[in-house]
Amino acid sequence: MKHRVPKEIQLLLIEQFNCDKKNELIKISADGPINDKEYTLFKYHVAEVTATKPLDINTWKRVFERLINDKTGKPFEQSDTTCQIIAKFLGCESWSELEATKETLKPKHKKNVSEILPKTTDSLMHKGDVMEIQYGPDRKLRLEFQGNAHFNFKVVNTVNTMFEYGDLVHVPFIREGEPLIGWDIMRNNRIIGQYNSADNHLINKKRIIPLKKDS
Repeated sequence: MKHRVPKEIQLLLIEQFNCDKKNELIKISADGPINDKEYTLFKYHVAEVTATKPLDINTWKRVFERLINDKTGKPFEQSDTTCQIIAKFLGCESWSELEATKETLKPKHKKNVSEILPKTTDSLMHKGDVMEIQYGPDRKLRLEFQGNAHFNFKVVNTVNTMFEYGDLVHVPFIREGEPLIGWDIMRNNRIIGQYNSADNHLINKKRIIPLKKDS
C-alpha cells in the first residue's frame, strides 16, 4: 500500500533535521532541501538516525513534492518502506501512529554524533581521538575525530586510498565486515563528492586510538 506524505509530515521532517543540526551551519529551509547537495545530506542523516539503507534523493524529492507524477499531475505516493523510515526518523513506531499524531508531534532532541563503536559498548570518542580503519586488500586510513559536526573526521594518514591528508569527511555509522558507504568529502574548503568503496572492499579492522592527554 502506498501513501501520500502530507504537508504536515513534510514540515516535521524539516524541523527534525534542523533540530538535529542546530549546532551546525547546515540548515534546510521550510520548503525543504533545494539542491542535490542538501538532499544528499538529508538522505544520509535520515539513514544514519534510522539505521537503514539511504533512500535515493529522487525518492526524497517525491516526498517533498519537488517531483510530480507526469501522468496524473499529482504528487507521488510513497511505498510502505519509505513511510516506515519517515515514521522511525520522527520517533513513531508506525506510519499510522505518525498520521494520527502529526498535528501535535514536535521534533525530538537527540544526539547527532555518529556512532563509531559497536552499539554493545558504552565507549565514546572524544575530539582528537584517532580511528584507524583497514579495508579491502591493502587500504588503510587514520581519521582524527572532529567532534559533533557533519564532517566529523579529518584524514591524518592514508595508504593506497583516494583520500588525501587533511580531507574532512563525514563518516556514518560503520562496522567491520561492511563497505564504506556515504562518506561526504571536503577538500580545501570545497565539497568534492561522496565516496563509496567497492562492494568487496569491506572493513576488516577498526580500532580507536585515544588522544594522549598531558599528565
